[in-house]
Amino acid sequence: MPKLGWVKFRKSRDLIGKAKSATVSRNGKHWYVSILCELEVAEPIHPSSSAVGIDRGVSIMAACSDGKTYIGAKAYRKHEKRLTKAQRILARRVKFSNNWHKQKEKVQNIHSKIGNIRKDALHKASTEISKNHAMIVLEKLGTSRMSKSAKGNSDKHGTNVKAKSGLNKSILDAGWTMFAAMLEYNKLGAAAVSNMCLRHIHHNGAVGVNTLPRQTDFLNPSLNVRYAAIKPMQTSMQQRIYLRQDMPC
Repeated sequence: MPKLGWVKFRKSRDLIGKAKSATVSRNGKHWYVSILCELEVAEPIHPSSSAVGIDRGVSIMAACSDGKTYIGAKAYRKHEKRLTKAQRILARRVKFSNNWHKQKEKVQNIHSKIGNIRKDALHKASTEISKNHAMIVLEKLGTSRMSKSAKGNSDKHGTNVKAKSGLNKSILDAGWTMFAAMLEYNKLGAAAVSNMCLRHIHHNGAVGVNTLPRQTDFLNPSLNVRYAAIKPMQTSMQQRIYLRQDMPC
């Protein structure tokens, strides 16, 4: 390593292919090295040909159109009281003192644990979905806009600020954007064929806002998401068939 020389590390798995680069990162009190390798692989074909629509929510992280649901880890909610207590102790410490550094490390470890629990649950869910379905359809959500604070400003004060704050925490705790990214690179890693891929659609464009089911009824939205992506494909396929039949011999 530059400026450090040779550093020992625990090899958790064998390297396959030619090592190109290494990235060292820190998560909490642990250090990790990620080694990028280059190798040639044959283009695989997905064993399944099914399509699934996924509706992302708060109480249920992901509800699939085939009836499968993923509750999610809800890691932040489970460790919220412990994190709040640690942050209050940190706020009472003299800044940059030895006790402040010790307490800051405790807070970082809690954040790291919450992130690891969330990533583990999302990795397991995205891997299972990618292995069982060749085409995955997600509604296009503006997570940053949906989790925006409702405080308002000095001219116009917000309403239901406390309730909106709790909703924002639950939205960010679910990890919607991270879940979509994991599904995307899982499909790219599987090298799924042609149109069997991850698709994002505008949910409100598929179903009227007033006709959306209740939040507790998760299966219908996921079916609507799946239908909104498959219907245009079926329509274009039928148009190609009609054009082919109308062509002169």
